[in-house]
Amino acid sequence: MHICGKATKCDRCNERIPTAAVCFEIPKQKSGFTARPIFCIACTKEIVEKTKSDLLAIEVVLQAQP
Repeated sequence: MHICGKATKCDRCNERIPTAAVCFEIPKQKSGFTARPIFCIACTKEIVEKTKSDLLAIEVVLQAQP
């Protein structure tokens, strides 16, 4: 969780996130360095739900392995 120090746009939906609003920085490894894109609450919820779904699918495959 992060408090925006200045108004910024969500890196996913481009919605404006006002100064002092709650936002989220989700690190993204890329080319040897870590980017820290900022996401609004709605996009963060969607990202978390998609990640949960993807991890559950992987878990099912792993559990099926002998």
